[in-house]
Amino acid sequence: MPSELQKQARDFAFANFVSVTESVHFLNLDIEQVEEWISSDEIKVKGEEEVFQVILKWVERNDLKKGRRFFELFRHVRIVYLSRNFVFNVILHHPLVKDNETCTAFVLHAMKEVSSGTEEWYFAQPPRSCLRMHEDALVACGKKKTFCYLASEDKWYEMADMLFEKRLPTATSACHGKMYIIGRNGVGEESTMDRYDPSGNSWTPVSSYNGTISRNFAAVVNFQGFLYVIGGKNENGEINSVHKYNPDTNLWQEVVPLNVARCCVCAVADKNFLYVIGGKADVKCLDVVERFEPERNTWSRLASTVERKLLSCGVAVRDNLFIFGGFTSSELSTSTILIEMYNPALNMWMGVQNMATPKYPMSAVRFKGNMFLIGLWTQDGFPSCCLKVYDADKNEWKPCASIPHGFHLSSLAPLRIPRDILLKCKDLL
Repeated sequence: MPSELQKQARDFAFANFVSVTESVHFLNLDIEQVEEWISSDEIKVKGEEEVFQVILKWVERNDLKKGRRFFELFRHVRIVYLSRNFVFNVILHHPLVKDNETCTAFVLHAMKEVSSGTEEWYFAQPPRSCLRMHEDALVACGKKKTFCYLASEDKWYEMADMLFEKRLPTATSACHGKMYIIGRNGVGEESTMDRYDPSGNSWTPVSSYNGTISRNFAAVVNFQGFLYVIGGKNENGEINSVHKYNPDTNLWQEVVPLNVARCCVCAVADKNFLYVIGGKADVKCLDVVERFEPERNTWSRLASTVERKLLSCGVAVRDNLFIFGGFTSSELSTSTILIEMYNPALNMWMGVQNMATPKYPMSAVRFKGNMFLIGLWTQDGFPSCCLKVYDADKNEWKPCASIPHGFHLSSLAPLRIPRDILLKCKDLL
């Protein structure tokens, strides 16, 4: 069959996927051919439920011994896009899943990733093309403006303005599909928390923060599906308190405090631990690193950073931590070691030499396995706010599209933006 006819036949089969899979021809395909179909982004389905049902039909039609290879097909069901009811009431109850430890672990791991609120699983496994109603984006804020950057288009969009002008420094994190930012609101010294919801392109205040734990110069980070607000400063000086926020219930809980009271820390979380790095106490910069272990509910001291610093930004990637920039004194002398990497297996920090790293990094995030950083780079002798990607393997920076109109942006978070929202927003070339 000519290749053009093969393509036409394939396109027809994908466009009519469910109907075609009811045919005897499909049910007689070998497992490799079936896997090629169900792994494709281009099959047309109403939901991942239909993909699961197609797999069951094929397995039931064929020799039951092929059920031993069920996972080879089942792993292509994109669990995170199924409803919790379907996962727990249908999938986990099916004999081919519940009697197979690998299949059960696969489902539970996916559901755990969903509950973590990090969105990382969605970014790693996008929906099929016919179900794609969102775009993966980085949302950035500065003072009162909000923009989002689409890496797939290398383009910026202008989003809804924040409620108040935020004074630096600010702290930002994404949790359960929304962006949270804390900082002084520009009309006084009081710190407030605001929430950005991409589904409505809108900002709302988190009033429970203002009335419960408001403090200045705190850090915020998403850890295992909760927002942790760490350290900071009040009228009595630096504090060591740590509070956990549940976005679903809008309730706060005080957890075990830091061993060392401080403000202006860098907070980084991976799947298992929460790290608090550096900061300031009694006008002195610190090289103190503490790690929170939720199973033991304790903070433990780790190896100190190479350089004492405050207001660094950091990210966890591939079992290592990276922190960028920061200041080495309360007078805001800039760091001389602009990148430090921590190896948890060795409990060791090391400096990474890279002259292209900005002296004033503002915010860093992990997005689709890459490290994105927003900060002030020196260009033609003048500081310019830029978004760039850091390649740790090559120790080099890759540019992104210029930030619109020279705005100074200081906060960054990965989110999924509905396509219908983007159509209503101004794209900035």
